[in-house]
Amino acid sequence: MQLQASSPDSNAHFDIATHVNIAGKYPSLKGTVDLKNIDLQKLNFASSEFKVAGLATLDFPTVDPDYLNGTANIASLQVAMDGRVINLDTIYLNALSTATENNLTLKSDIINADLSGKYELTQIGQAFTNEIGKYYAFAPVKKPARKNEV
Repeated sequence: MQLQASSPDSNAHFDIATHVNIAGKYPSLKGTVDLKNIDLQKLNFASSEFKVAGLATLDFPTVDPDYLNGTANIASLQVAMDGRVINLDTIYLNALSTATENNLTLKSDIINADLSGKYELTQIGQAFTNEIGKYYAFAPVKKPARKNEV
């Protein structure tokens, strides 16, 4: 299905042109998202200044986070928070998942990261919190729920 949307509103100025396929085992997404100006404070999503702008080009044959395959390129990202403005030239994300391994590569002006192995991306946050929790008491340790558990 084609998803196209645009808004000329000064607080939510954007253009979206994507193709989404939700048929089959894994949904897919391909297209562009041009955030010209999103003011989250004026839209009542933030209590203080929080603005975002940037252009994202997305190509994900599978968007299931635990079987993620594809790329995202984000150009000219600008985030304004409480009087501070952060500009990033390019953010590149590449995801590859197979039956035997997962690889997630992130490249940007401020950080480069590579996550390789066999993992479930939806469980990484809790696993990280549990590991840090062994050394610093800031969050309770929880056993991550599997997809088929409720």
